[in-house]
Amino acid sequence: MSHCFQRKIYKKDERILRDFFGPPGENGYEWIIENWNIGKLKAVINFLNNPAIKTDEKNIELLAWLVDSNPGL
Repeated sequence: MSHCFQRKIYKKDERILRDFFGPPGENGYEWIIENWNIGKLKAVINFLNNPAIKTDEKNIELLAWLVDSNPGL
């Protein structure tokens, strides 16, 4: 299996990932992210296509994490 997920997950990231993906389970977030059904990202994709729509804070935080944003630093 090829690994598309190459990013280290830090302790500070766990709340964001738990809020979006749920608990990591036995396999961890790397496995969850690699095997996530892209259809479950519809709210995130809709927001990217139209930022004027409202979306859950967890979607915004996931996007910030994906682009490696560190607000407040």
